[in-house]
Amino acid sequence: MQLGFGVTFISARLQARVQDTKLDGIGIYTKAIWDALQQEQDVELYPLTFTDKKSLQLTSKFLHSEISATPLPYPLHSGLSAILKRPIGELKKYEQQIDIFFAPDHHIPILHNTPVVATVMDIIPLIHPEWASSRLRSLKNYAFKRAVESATHIITVSQHSKSDILQNFAIEAENISVVPLGVEERFFERVSVEEREQVQKKYQIEREFFLFVGTLQPRKNILRMIDAYMQLPQSIKDETMLVLVGQDGWGSDALQERIDRLITSQSGLWLSYLPQEEIYSLMQSAKAILYPSLYEGFGLPILEGFASQTPLITSNITSMPEVAGDAALLVDPYTIDEITEAMIALFRDEQLCKELVNRGRLRVEQFTWQNSIEKHREVFQLVDAYSSK
Repeated sequence: MQLGFGVTFISARLQARVQDTKLDGIGIYTKAIWDALQQEQDVELYPLTFTDKKSLQLTSKFLHSEISATPLPYPLHSGLSAILKRPIGELKKYEQQIDIFFAPDHHIPILHNTPVVATVMDIIPLIHPEWASSRLRSLKNYAFKRAVESATHIITVSQHSKSDILQNFAIEAENISVVPLGVEERFFERVSVEEREQVQKKYQIEREFFLFVGTLQPRKNILRMIDAYMQLPQSIKDETMLVLVGQDGWGSDALQERIDRLITSQSGLWLSYLPQEEIYSLMQSAKAILYPSLYEGFGLPILEGFASQTPLITSNITSMPEVAGDAALLVDPYTIDEITEAMIALFRDEQLCKELVNRGRLRVEQFTWQNSIEKHREVFQLVDAYSSK
C-alpha cells in the first residue's frame, strides 16, 4: 500500500520543544503512528508537509526521512482549496503516487482521485470559538469544515468527539471510526527516588505538591484550579504546593496576575518549560495530578498520569470520563468547590490514593499504541479495498 502521510506537526513555535523531543498531543500521535507504519513491510510511506524550509529540515531530521513539501503554508493552501473545491498545485501530481493519503494532524488536503483518511481529534474551534484566536476565524473554520467533509473516512479518538463531529458535519456515522490513543512506554518506567529528590531540590519544591502539566490556555481551566487550591484549609496549604508546568498558550494573559499571587504567597510555582525527563520525575512524585479541563477530545495526560502511578483529578464532562473510567476522581470543572474537595480527599485519604493508583494501572493497560496502530491498519485496509472496487 502506498500511503501518503501528512507530517506538518513541526511548526516554528514547536521547534525548541522538538529538539528536546517534547511534542504536543497531535505531535505525539503523529510520531507514534509514523514510527509504527515505518515497520510495516506492506506499507510504503510518502511523507508530505505544508511548511517552511526551516521547519521542513527539522521535521526531516526528527523523523529520519526525506519529506516532500508544498510551496504554500497550510492555512493558505486549505483556504484556496476549499474555495476552489479541488486540489491545487503539486498535490495533483503527488496524489498519483499514492493509494491513500493519511492526514493525522488536522491538515487535510482536498483530493479528487485519492481517498483521504483524516484524524480529527476534536472540533474545538467550531464549537468553542472563544477558546481560539479570532484572527481569520471564520475563514479557518470554513476551510476546516470543507476539508473534513471532503475526507473519505474520519478517525477520531473518543465517542464524545465522534458525537461532536456527527452533530456539526455532514458525515455519515459509518464513515467515522473511534480509535483511542496509546501511552508512550517511557511514562511506565520508574524514576529513582534519588533522581526525583534531585529534581524537587533543583526547583525548591520542599513540600508535597499538586501538579498540572500542559499549555497555559483558558480551556485548561487553570484559573479555577488555582482558586481551588487557594481555598484549601490552611493546614493543608502549609504542607503542600501547587506546581504548574507549561508554556504560555493563546489567551493566557489573564492568568499572569493569579499566578503571580500564587508565587508571592509561596503557595506554588510556575515552571514554564522543563526537559521531558524532569516532567516524568515530577509526575511520579506528585501527591496528585490535576487535569480539570473544560474540554478534551481525548485527554492523553489522564493516561500518562495513570502510567506514572499517581492519583488524578479530572473533569466529568466531554471525553474525560470515557478515558478515565473509575480510575480518577471526577469533578465538575466549573465548580471550584468540587475541585477543592477532591484535593482534600486525596491529601487526607491514603487508602483512596492507593485504590486510584491500582485502578489507573489496570485502566491504562487498555490503551496501547499497539492496539491503536492495529485499528489504524484496519481503517486503511477498509478504505483501500472500497476504493479499489
